[in-house]
Amino acid sequence: MNWTMTAAGPPRGRIDWKELRDRIDLAAVATALMGPAPGRRGERGRRLWWSCPFHEDGNPSFYIDPGKPYWKCYGCQERGDAANLVMHLRSVPFPEAIRWLADFAGGAAPMIMLRPQPKPTRKAATRPESGPEGMTTSDALALVEAAADRLWTPKGAAALDDLQARGLADETIRAARLGFDPIVRATTRDGRPYRASGIVIPWLEDGRLTLVKVRQPEGRRPKYVEAFWDRPGLYVASSIRPGRPVVLPEGELDAVLVAQETMHLDCGVVTTGSASNRPDATLAARLLAAWPWIVATDADDAGDRLANAWKELAPGRCRRVRPPGPGKDWTDAHAAGWGRIAYHLAPWIAPEAAPPDVRPFDLAAWIEHSRRLMDHPTTDLSSIADKFDLTDSEDAAEAEARRWEKEQPA
Repeated sequence: MNWTMTAAGPPRGRIDWKELRDRIDLAAVATALMGPAPGRRGERGRRLWWSCPFHEDGNPSFYIDPGKPYWKCYGCQERGDAANLVMHLRSVPFPEAIRWLADFAGGAAPMIMLRPQPKPTRKAATRPESGPEGMTTSDALALVEAAADRLWTPKGAAALDDLQARGLADETIRAARLGFDPIVRATTRDGRPYRASGIVIPWLEDGRLTLVKVRQPEGRRPKYVEAFWDRPGLYVASSIRPGRPVVLPEGELDAVLVAQETMHLDCGVVTTGSASNRPDATLAARLLAAWPWIVATDADDAGDRLANAWKELAPGRCRRVRPPGPGKDWTDAHAAGWGRIAYHLAPWIAPEAAPPDVRPFDLAAWIEHSRRLMDHPTTDLSSIADKFDLTDSEDAAEAEARRWEKEQPA
């Protein structure tokens, strides 16, 4: 077919969901998202049964009739089609869900062609800065409080066991306000509802709730869901101390564990929350009071990429310290032997606290390297400071950026 070209370009299209829905094997989609159907006690028919992902389900009550495009749960009465299932389990909006399904189905996706629209002649109005997303701030605060209480009840026993198995002490869990919720109801950024369940991890920055993440049980996808979002920056597991090191693990639970195990070493512990959350100048400015920055992201490719992003921002301040094997993160390191986290990080955080058998090699190298850096600073953070409006005297990060800039030798 030949299209007549116009100033607006060729006609565009969108995926024809109704036609795609009839083509998709819903049972195959469910298997890809939730694993093989375990079946239901007492059922011998053609229906395929799974444990419902939306509630506690001892005897599977989520079913699909092979050949039909809809699913239903007898327990909680949730129902829908393949797109609904992908939206719920992957926490994505409808357009992304049907794109995922089109890729899953393979072949050319059926399209509905749209008439080309003329390009706008005037610049669109700038959108105002977004406020809280997912739920209201009051609902998010109530969720965090209820989840923290529920964690210590029989309903939260499995989640509490998971946290304790990671090496987290009860007082650490309470201080971080970790919790559990079996059904978190929220909305995607385009307003579509979804559900998640698991360990609730709140981000509190200067007393303000900025993010609520839910770490879903093993086997559930996605692994993490953001139920509430309000301009988060850094997850602070242990506050930054001026002139002291700051450790930068990869995830929140690793950060909480590292903060617990290095409490006696007087260091800060913060994280961006995941390897996909790359630091920028705004985040870097918040760390300017700390020295050095111990980049302790996971020992894998994603962790190395995040470490490189930190080092590109401040190469003279960063030290890359990978978690010791056999695992890839600090939780694995802790599981391999009590005290391994502090033992491995001590030479980089507090030289005087390092174990005696570490001093002959690691400690001497660290001290020598640190002296060279202190005598000849290699990190030009003026470019970071330049990105800020330094007229706000109440902004500690901006004030620190200005102070650091003034103290540098000419």
